[in-house]
This record gives sequence, C-alpha cells and structure tokens, in this order.
Amino acid sequence: MIITEEHLFFECGGMLQFAVIFLPEEKLQHSEGYVVCSPFAEEKKSSQRMLVDLARGLASKGFPILLFDYYACGDSEGDF
Repeated sequence: MIITEEHLFFECGGMLQFAVIFLPEEKLQHSEGYVVCSPFAEEKKSSQRMLVDLARGLASKGFPILLFDYYACGDSEGDF
C-alpha cells in the first residue's frame, strides 16, 4: 500500500504549528481518521519513533492520521 506523508504548518492562536498527515491510498481510505497526541516535552523525543511507526501502520490499514507538535515543541513556533 502506498502512504502519502505530507508535512505542513497550520495556524493556531497566531502561531504556526507543525504537523504531518499520513494518508492511505484514496481507494482504501476509511471515512474516519485519528489525531495522534504525543507526550509533552522530554517524553516526546523518546516516543517519536514509535508514534511515527503507529501512524504509518494505521495509515497502511486505511486510516488518515494527523501527528502534530505542540506549541513551543518540535518544529512548532513558540517559547517554551
């Protein structure tokens, strides 16, 4: 199965938040999807690989997935 991973920024409260959307092939895509909320701060870097693998696995089963960085974390704007 082909999975498309699209990196993007969206505005939230005047700040840019980073996100990745994992999209399965359109013909296999379910009507519902999931937003993956990662742990905050230090725990995020320990779990990032697992969350990306989870998102890819769910997308391979036909579910669209949104994985994002919280305000002031990862590639999102803001002061910690």
